[in-house]
Amino acid sequence: MSDATQTARAGKAIRDLIISGVVLPGERLAEVQLADRLNMSRTPVRSALNTLSHEGLVESLPGRGYAVASFAADDLRHAVELRGLLEGTAARQAAERGAAIFEVDQLNRVLQDIDALFQDQTTWKDHVHEYVDLNEEFHRLLIESAQNPVLARLYEQLIKLPFASPSDLVVGYWHLPGSFGKFTAAQHQHWAIVESIAAGRGTRAEFLGREHAEITTKALGEMLRSGALSRDLMATATRRSGPAARG
Repeated sequence: MSDATQTARAGKAIRDLIISGVVLPGERLAEVQLADRLNMSRTPVRSALNTLSHEGLVESLPGRGYAVASFAADDLRHAVELRGLLEGTAARQAAERGAAIFEVDQLNRVLQDIDALFQDQTTWKDHVHEYVDLNEEFHRLLIESAQNPVLARLYEQLIKLPFASPSDLVVGYWHLPGSFGKFTAAQHQHWAIVESIAAGRGTRAEFLGREHAEITTKALGEMLRSGALSRDLMATATRRSGPAARG
């Protein structure tokens, strides 16, 4: 396994620990303990922490080391809103340029695989990790369908922000009451976006892409109210985005 792959693996694992609330804002992230926990050497863990500090998920401590950062709820909502703008733009550009048949087929195949996960309401909750992978693949293919390198680079930067990725809240929201209906509604939107792209309906595709991101915004609010997403993650909301911070 290459150094870059190990660093990416460490970064994803640490990110998951933070997003899920296993490690909380302000908590120190020690390389040795993390390396033991993740069953890997300290070098990729150190590199991953450095990368996550640039993304804003962890903060560099004076002198040495890192701690989990805290986030303002408004910052998270703004990041998701921007994701919707980019995904909507990608959908419109794909529709307007005339997405190739193979591109639409790729999107359709992913959605068919997601549909299969929801066939049985008694077992669908066992498939959260499969859904995360397929959902991320769908959104990646959607961005690629625009064939716009500038948009793709902006998107890659954006989804590294806390909770901005299409799948960051999935695991926490998956087991909330009523979540089956929310995820199937999101899947209906997926299909509608692809159908609009295939039909060359750019304005409709863009609207649906933006609307789709609103599901994440609503999920964020529900998770905060239910306690599924630790309010400690928003511990410094007043300091970072309140009246005093805004001057």
